Amino acid sequence: MRAIKLRIYPNQTQRELIEKHFGCCRWMYNYALERKIKHYNETGKTLHIYEIGKDVKTLRIENEWLKEINCQSLHQVLKNLDSAFSHFFRKTAKFPRFRSKKNTKQSFGVPQGFVVNNTTRKIKLPKLGWIRFRHKFDFTTQYELRQVTVSRNSANEYYASVLYIDHGIQEPEPKPILAETTVGIDLGVRNFATMSDGTVVENPRHFKQHQDRLAAAQQRLSKMNHGSNNYQRQKLRVAKIHRKVANSRLDFLHKVTTKIADNQSYDSVAIEDLNTKDLLEKSYRNLARSIADCGWCLFRQLLAYKLAMRGKNLLVIGRFEPSSKTCTCGYHNESLTLDQTEWTCPQCGVTHNRDVLASNNIKTFATVGHTVPKGVS
Repeated sequence: MRAIKLRIYPNQTQRELIEKHFGCCRWMYNYALERKIKHYNETGKTLHIYEIGKDVKTLRIENEWLKEINCQSLHQVLKNLDSAFSHFFRKTAKFPRFRSKKNTKQSFGVPQGFVVNNTTRKIKLPKLGWIRFRHKFDFTTQYELRQVTVSRNSANEYYASVLYIDHGIQEPEPKPILAETTVGIDLGVRNFATMSDGTVVENPRHFKQHQDRLAAAQQRLSKMNHGSNNYQRQKLRVAKIHRKVANSRLDFLHKVTTKIADNQSYDSVAIEDLNTKDLLEKSYRNLARSIADCGWCLFRQLLAYKLAMRGKNLLVIGRFEPSSKTCTCGYHNESLTLDQTEWTCPQCGVTHNRDVLASNNIKTFATVGHTVPKGVS
């Protein structure tokens, strides 16, 4: 399955109805979560989500405002809650929490009954009607549309994420892993990426470009009365600056990963398994901000699916494997610090650029059997 995110432009009536969908779906989620918690505390057993689904019809009779939204969206909320508990029991996520209306990011699902018109660039949703969207993506007859998720971000922009299956394209078989067609990539803060073939991708530092403007906007926000109209308008200005930074970062990562995936010289790409969360917690404030601004995790996710679509491999070496501290002759430099960009091996006398050395070591470790091809983890 694949997904495409469309920017939609609802009118004022549709905006109000979308907001009602957000509120009703949030209420349904909290209602179902409360019932499951209460039932477990009283009986010690788990209440199946389908038992709660039987109450939807009764709830819509007792609460007239629930009839204003699509009934399928309420049932989709229950499926989402069931999925949240599944992740919790598998220990891949925390216990589900109650949803708050103060959260600026809201969403609801539409599992069926929607239509996408390529000619008019409009999408039809139940209860909402036709809504204009902006995107160059073409939905052909080979696409089987499965679900739409309508969302709103902190800048009050609305999006429709369309989940679909492309029956016309099948992902090719992965190509063989060879050292000659493998490139190693070392991710960093000074330079965003250094490749084993000598290519260096500079770090654009998106957050730093807007840092002063954001600080001034947040300072004005802090001096306003909380909840006032001026406060809400200034809060939206701050959110739009954050949106600008996020969009710039995403655009940069898409361009970089597409260029790497389309390079005919590479059949495999090797990277290091970085523990970004641990780095953010243990680093100083400025360094942590720079690490977060790079978007290494998003880079890996985008690179993984783009390589898979082209029949190429993503190789990931362990985070504790030596990279920039190990010379090609085998000498390991334990005294190397982060501020040193170059160092000379006392054993063989070769002077290394630590980023280039790291990318070559990552390539070597990945191609000698230390790892296997991986997707997004």
